[in-house]
Amino acid sequence: MAGDNSNVPGMLDPVLPLPTAHDTRAELLAAMPEIDDSTPLAAELARDVRRRIELEGRTLARPDRTRVITVANQKGA
Repeated sequence: MAGDNSNVPGMLDPVLPLPTAHDTRAELLAAMPEIDDSTPLAAELARDVRRRIELEGRTLARPDRTRVITVANQKGA
């Protein structure tokens, strides 16, 4: 029978639509609990996770000109 993969472990039925990245991001964002500012570290982490979920898979526009970014990691002894 075509489309019947019930006997093959790990196989998906090709007739069923797969969720899009947008659907998956929306579901993840909706599933995240609301965090208030009573725990500042948890609130900042929640904001960061939300930003990462929203930006995942996005393509950012190229800047008009080359940008140079310098990072310095100075360890004190």
